[in-house]
Amino acid sequence: MLLLVPLFILSAYSNGGFLPSMVPLMTLAIKANPDLQDWSSAESSKYCLLAMIGLGVGEMGGAIVFGKIQDKFGNKVAVILCIVLSLLGTAAALAFTFVFSFTMWLAVIMTFTWGF
Repeated sequence: MLLLVPLFILSAYSNGGFLPSMVPLMTLAIKANPDLQDWSSAESSKYCLLAMIGLGVGEMGGAIVFGKIQDKFGNKVAVILCIVLSLLGTAAALAFTFVFSFTMWLAVIMTFTWGF
């Protein structure tokens, strides 16, 4: 049971703090990129929401993959792998934040790994 505590903390951080700020963060990154400053707010919102599709795809893929991993290898391996992938999602989010230039691929990778 103690193995699940880091996962619970990471889930609480993800759902309470990070997910609500993803679209505003991407919108700010679009405005900060000099190549994309001519985009209208509707166009930037469209690309932000398209990038959020990766979150849903990652959640569905993660549910399927982690269910099979849990059945085959047990809870401990599934939880450890989930924590590692969540840390990779955090690293992608930090890269997006510190690089702070909107690229569609980085945004999709960030949302997919966070959802997975």
